[in-house]
Amino acid sequence: MSRTYDVAVIGGGMVGTSVAYHCAGRGLRTVLVEAARVARLSEELDFDLEYRPAHGHCLICTEQDLALFKWHRDVFVAAGFSERIVTPQEVREAEPHMRVGPEVIAALQTDEAVLNPLRLVYGFWRQARRRGVELRTDSPVLGFRRAGDRITGILTPREEIVAGEVVIAAGSWTREIALKLDLSLPEYYIQGEAVVTEPVAPLLNGFVFWSTERIPAETRIATESMVKGWESRANEYLFGAYDFGTVQTRRGNMLLGQMTHIIPAWGPLTWQVVPDSAREALRLFPQLRRARIIRAWRSPAPFTPDHLALLGRVKTWQNLLIASGFQSAITQCHWAGEYVADCITGAPLPVEASIFDPLRFPQPIAV
Repeated sequence: MSRTYDVAVIGGGMVGTSVAYHCAGRGLRTVLVEAARVARLSEELDFDLEYRPAHGHCLICTEQDLALFKWHRDVFVAAGFSERIVTPQEVREAEPHMRVGPEVIAALQTDEAVLNPLRLVYGFWRQARRRGVELRTDSPVLGFRRAGDRITGILTPREEIVAGEVVIAAGSWTREIALKLDLSLPEYYIQGEAVVTEPVAPLLNGFVFWSTERIPAETRIATESMVKGWESRANEYLFGAYDFGTVQTRRGNMLLGQMTHIIPAWGPLTWQVVPDSAREALRLFPQLRRARIIRAWRSPAPFTPDHLALLGRVKTWQNLLIASGFQSAITQCHWAGEYVADCITGAPLPVEASIFDPLRFPQPIAV
């Protein structure tokens, strides 16, 4: 059995659901193909994204990091964003319930916002469905049917899907799917881990985090993997760091920390995440000493050698587009969906977008 569509979007996360939503808005018959299930909540709920403006504070503990974040501030302010370096006392005034210890010498304060990512995905999907998008869940891509440089079918366990345009927007699994087309993309992933507490009294107005060696480590490992091959390193433990960050939900739950591992083979939750998250959280919030942890989870997060997304048409295929590799999909998924829809419909594209060319890197080894 085969079904025919104008566009098939592979991946039901933030970017994939956004692409499907925007393509359907252009009048394109669209299908969303997801290996598992699209994140969703009960339709009987009063639906909103739990959006609220909030300051972010990146705590700075060394002069080296202070110099780095001054540069970061200057670049972002020049681009029209609001960032500033503030003193530890200013952090205390903004977050009076948080302990700011003597190790903190400054902080980068940003004007951002907080929203629920699961609700964002479901919001895109709910509106996409109203625009006529069809959904195929529990449909991992097994392979592709092709004729020359054109994809003529997407093979899943249930059916073959035929579409005029194929978009791979599968996040950390984009590389694995693209390899089925003999396309080796330099998109890799970290394994992020975090915990959530039971609801507690209000402790945090915005969100707080601090930097680690993660970004330079990702750059180094991506460069190495382009030469050595990513899949061949499946048994290596390439990097581990503690990227602590915390935010409080509308219901009062505290989301704590992120244990960052770079391991090519996607593995189980590590046991260290609970005690490490608790230890770091108590440094900032001693009030949590009696709070219970109710859940821990892991999530893959993609990265590329230059930390820019892979976005746009793949020139070696007539009808293939990539929308993946976003460092912060929650902030970029909306415009990414618009951009892919523009590519498909032939709308004018900004020249600057060429920096996201999916084939801007030499083809890395795939072994």
